[in-house]
Amino acid sequence: IDIWNELRRNGSVHIMFDQQKQSQFMPLFHSLNMKPTLLINDVQKVLENEEQTLQAHARSGVPRGIQDTFHNYEQ
Repeated sequence: IDIWNELRRNGSVHIMFDQQKQSQFMPLFHSLNMKPTLLINDVQKVLENEEQTLQAHARSGVPRGIQDTFHNYEQ
């Protein structure tokens, strides 16, 4: 299990676990009176889409802001 946010007392927690484990974890969460919500069904697909979007922006040659500016240590 990967924890994706900072833990807080009585607060929500975002975790990631293998999709095959969903049928194991969801009943456990319910048995502990937790109210689990599935936020992202396929993280890999989201990452791939993000990569495609970034590549398309890079090919367009139009900078989106400071995050697209790269300088090495010598510059």
